[in-house]
Amino acid sequence: MTTTGRCNAEDVGRLLAAYELGALDAAEAARFEAHLLRCPACFESLYEGAPVAAVLRARGAALRSALAPRPPVARALFARLARPVPLALAAAAALVLAVLLTPRRAGDDHERLLALARVEAEPYEPFLLRGGSEADPADAALQEGMSYYDLGRYADAIAPLREAHGRLPDRADIRYYLGLDLLLAGETGEGTRLLEPLALGEGPFRDRAALHVACGHILAGRPERARSFLIIAARGEGPAAERARAILRTLGSS
Repeated sequence: MTTTGRCNAEDVGRLLAAYELGALDAAEAARFEAHLLRCPACFESLYEGAPVAAVLRARGAALRSALAPRPPVARALFARLARPVPLALAAAAALVLAVLLTPRRAGDDHERLLALARVEAEPYEPFLLRGGSEADPADAALQEGMSYYDLGRYADAIAPLREAHGRLPDRADIRYYLGLDLLLAGETGEGTRLLEPLALGEGPFRDRAALHVACGHILAGRPERARSFLIIAARGEGPAAERARAILRTLGSS
């Protein structure tokens, strides 16, 4: 995930999570919207967190009901979702809570593992290197592929993304989104093979690539091959690390 920096008016920016969940009154919402037009950090967070907010709004009542009889630690986790937290972290928290708060039945561990290992699309923000050009064949193929990706047409995105990767095989962003798209299209073997070098490297995609490689192995019925990649992802910070830790705990209990 990219970032544009810190909120430029944190007394207003702290309302972001409540705004996303539709919890502000009309005056507060208007105040935040005026701030939004002048704060790139909040605008980006709002864009990236929109799908998460929709899930939380839809499932909020169910989660609160599920937490009512549960221990204080679980209630504390839900309470943190109501605070202004990074929306990407809320995404991981929403997924993990939705799985962990489902009533347990005998034999459920495998189902929980598959739910946690579900591969999900990530927001894509196009960028050009300084001095680059949109007419560059590799970037043109990348943008074509990602236009299909943004529409959820993952199978259609494969060919142009492969072309972009073939022209610029060392571009980590192209490799990452091609690998992720292949996983989303059900091409698990090729997707994990493409992402493994990123997962084993030191670049900005390492933690997320390691998580996706692990999820690919789990979904393909190879949980024993997932563990080393989960450990890589769990050493980091942020939503990929939190999700990797949750999957490791589930693997340990299965």
